[in-house]
Amino acid sequence: MARNSQSQRQWPGCNRSVCVLMVAGILVALGCGKVDGPALATVTGTVTKDGAPVPNAVVIFTPTTAGVAQASGGVNADGVYQLKYANGQTGAPLGECRVELMVSFESGSEEGGAPSQPPVTYTVSEAVVVQKGENQFDFQLEKLGRPRQ
Repeated sequence: MARNSQSQRQWPGCNRSVCVLMVAGILVALGCGKVDGPALATVTGTVTKDGAPVPNAVVIFTPTTAGVAQASGGVNADGVYQLKYANGQTGAPLGECRVELMVSFESGSEEGGAPSQPPVTYTVSEAVVVQKGENQFDFQLEKLGRPRQ
């Protein structure tokens, strides 16, 4: 009976328990450091057009405060998004933000269809205010006016 040599590989001088503890220690040390940047709050919501989800979109929140990076998030098949800040953390900076939605419309009904036109950008006319805690902003494309290309 042949043994799988891959399952028997070990780092020299390191048994499995020691290796697991070392990796766990490194991950904890990396996760415990102070993350620089502004205070963030969770931002989620939906993007729809005529009541139907718009899955091929990216929601972008750009703070009106100079020097603060934007947060963005892709819209899933249910039309739901969650923002992530530039450093990868979940959330968007607190305060007033301008909002844009970049949307790609697919041709045909097959999944993975080619875009029928270049992405268009919808701009929300009024800034939104991200507050401490949970924030939900839902966007209906038909209420945002004409997009720009």
